[in-house]
Amino acid sequence: MVKRRVVKKKATRSRRLPPPPPVEPPPPPRYPSLIDLSGPEVPPDTWAGEYPPPEFTTDWVEGRGHAWTHWLASLTNQPVSALELGTFEGRSALWFLRNVLTHPASLLTCVDAWSYDYTGGFGQEQLSADSGTTLEDARQRCLRNLRPYMRRGRCAVVTMNTQEFLRTRRPEQMFKLIYVDASHYASCVLEDTIAAWWHLAQGGIMIWDDYEWVLDHRQDKHELGRPKLAIDAFLSVFEEQYEVLGMGYQVCIRRTTKNPFE
Repeated sequence: MVKRRVVKKKATRSRRLPPPPPVEPPPPPRYPSLIDLSGPEVPPDTWAGEYPPPEFTTDWVEGRGHAWTHWLASLTNQPVSALELGTFEGRSALWFLRNVLTHPASLLTCVDAWSYDYTGGFGQEQLSADSGTTLEDARQRCLRNLRPYMRRGRCAVVTMNTQEFLRTRRPEQMFKLIYVDASHYASCVLEDTIAAWWHLAQGGIMIWDDYEWVLDHRQDKHELGRPKLAIDAFLSVFEEQYEVLGMGYQVCIRRTTKNPFE
C-alpha cells in the first residue's frame, strides 16, 4: 500500500490596506466685506477665555426652536451649506449652529447690511426704543456672539445688502437651508426670495420669518410694508415646485424640483 504524502500549505497573512485619509472640511468662501477671523479651533459651545457668553438685547427666536427642530431634522448633523438673510445680533444663527449645523463640514453664511435703509419700517429711534440698541451696536454684538464659530470656519459674516450678495453668487453655489429674515418690505422680501430660490438645492428648505407680523406703530399699515404679500405671491407662482412643511407666524417649505443650476 502506497502512502500519500500530505503537503501542508503555509498560511498566508492578508495584507491590510491603509485607512483612507480623513476628509477635510472645505474652507469658508471669501466674499467682499467678509469679516475674516482665523484662529485655533474651539469645542462647540465653549465660551471661555476670549469667548464670553453671547449677549442679546432682543429675543425674536423664542418659541421657534420646537418647529425648527421638526422641520430641519433631515439636515441635523449633516454637511450642510446654509444661508441666513438678516442676522441682527446673531441669535437665530447661533441656534442653527448649535442645534442643526453641528457637522464639522457645515457652513452658515450670514448676510446683513445693518443699515436703516433695509430695516423694514424700523427707523433709528424706533429700533432703539424696541431693542435698546443701534444697528452698529447690533453688528458688533453679532460678531462677538458668532466669533467662536467664525474662527473654526463654521460661520461667515458678510456686511452687505442681501440682494447685492445674491447677485454676486455663482449660479452653481447651492444651499440646503435658507432663512429669510432681512428687510420686511414686501418688494425686498420678494426680491430676496426669488434670488435665493435659484441657490436652493433640490430637497433644500427655505424658511420665512414674520409672515403674520404687523408693525403697530407704523402710520402706514399697508401690505407693502409687510413680508406676507411677497411670501403669498411666491407661493402662488411657484406652487408646483415645493411642499409646505409648516405655515403660521413662520412659513417653511422644501424644494421638490431639481434646481437647473445643480
